[in-house]
Amino acid sequence: MRLPGDSGDNVERLLNDNTMFPLATLFNSWAPPTDWLSTAARPATMRRRTLGLAGLTKMCERCLREDFNAHGSPYIHRAHQAPGVTCCWRHGTLLIERCTECFCPFEEPRELLEVPWKPCACGYRLGSDVAPIDEATKGADAARGYAVFVRDLLLAAPGSHSTSVIASTCRKKLVELGLSRGQRGIDRNAAAALLEDYYGTELLGQMDPAYAAGKRDQWFRIGSRSGIQDVPLSRHLLTAHFLFVDASRFIQALDAAAAEAFTPPMQRQSTLDLGGDAQKANDKVSRAVRELHRAMEENPGYRLEDLWSRYRGTLTRLLKWDRRAFAQIRDFAQKSRSKRPIAARVVSPHRLDGERADQLRQAALKLYASTDRPARISRYSIGRAAKLAHVVSSRAAYPQCNEVLDGFAETQWHFYARRYLWTLAHLPGGASPSEVWHQAGIWYYKFVELDAYFRAHSLTQVSGLREGQIVAVLHDYGIDLKWKGPCPDKTFARPGRAYVKKGVGTTRTLANTDSNNVPTPVLEDADAVAVEPPQRKRA
Repeated sequence: MRLPGDSGDNVERLLNDNTMFPLATLFNSWAPPTDWLSTAARPATMRRRTLGLAGLTKMCERCLREDFNAHGSPYIHRAHQAPGVTCCWRHGTLLIERCTECFCPFEEPRELLEVPWKPCACGYRLGSDVAPIDEATKGADAARGYAVFVRDLLLAAPGSHSTSVIASTCRKKLVELGLSRGQRGIDRNAAAALLEDYYGTELLGQMDPAYAAGKRDQWFRIGSRSGIQDVPLSRHLLTAHFLFVDASRFIQALDAAAAEAFTPPMQRQSTLDLGGDAQKANDKVSRAVRELHRAMEENPGYRLEDLWSRYRGTLTRLLKWDRRAFAQIRDFAQKSRSKRPIAARVVSPHRLDGERADQLRQAALKLYASTDRPARISRYSIGRAAKLAHVVSSRAAYPQCNEVLDGFAETQWHFYARRYLWTLAHLPGGASPSEVWHQAGIWYYKFVELDAYFRAHSLTQVSGLREGQIVAVLHDYGIDLKWKGPCPDKTFARPGRAYVKKGVGTTRTLANTDSNNVPTPVLEDADAVAVEPPQRKRA
């Protein structure tokens, strides 16, 4: 039988309507041979890692039953065979790969697939006894959303897009989600953590074979440094679904990025004119001009002197190759430029923000209740203790988490007070101030103020520390996590060897009578700046 019309169009329509061809070509994971319709063409092959695991035919019994009732024969749905799909897009039930009665796999190596048209070897016919849908047979919400996303992509068949278009589309969406780092970078660790939160580690292990094998990095990339498209198709699809959720939004974003890539940008003030000979220069000149132009756009303050100091080799080669292009670079560097305004990012809170905030709160309370030697508790230390370090830098996506972090982060003075009480509890009664200072490890001049404050308030030495006792004692003295210290208006010189000009007040030193002979500075002017740390003696 010969189909009417052009053979190439017929084959393309068959591939788009009945195979994974739309998904493979969308991400440039596979390109068909140019001569595959000729009589001398060899069978087209595809790398195994492109489509993931092979030899697993997945089916939904409810779909088989509905197909039989509607068409008189069941058929295998290609949307169920897509990489990473674990449940039916229509019913939300988990797909099966084996007979539910004898657990025999549907597909055997190098054997023709006979199920579901013939019964299994045990006699059971798929779809003949369909049980009602319950929680045990339903897939996760993220799994069903992914199945719907993949099915819509197959039906839309959006065509092939270049690697640069796909990369710019995903990068733009990550920036909108507040996952940028620097001017052009992406915080891949935070993005991967959000992706794991969205799908869950157990579901990711079922959907992505590489993740199940322990390869949990390299999520947000398109290919290798050499340009080879080595990323499995399942990771492309999982990343796209995580970022856009809806297939139509993803396709619209791809079309917009493709149109932007092929449409020349609007003329802006002080743009570089590459007309005439420079426009027709060879590839080496064009690459040099683009590199210098990009450097000046990213650094509006750059002048020709800055370019010579940072791109001397490029300018030298450009001067030899094309003097007119060099003159245009020089003129452009002398004009005033301004950065493009950055659009405000609108990021909706993460769905697990409240749950993560409770975890951070429990971690912070545990840190403060510890009887170990106190270390300063900051936002990052709380995030690390709760194994949620990625939320610290994502205020827009985790507002409740960051509110908890801000509330439980202590000041330096509160940390010094905790360290002071902990040291007293581990020293015998009547310990001298110098002994307390050496054990506490507090900067000397702030230790003097802290020690005087607690002695003036008749602090009772704590013995036999219990969990949470230090914070409770400080609370009794009116010292909270945001305590500004015993002398909030006093300015201390920076520690270290840097020179700091002394204040107008004079100082005198009183000798201490204890064995360590630590000097105690006494300021005659209360508003004076604290003296510098003692300088190292010269040989």
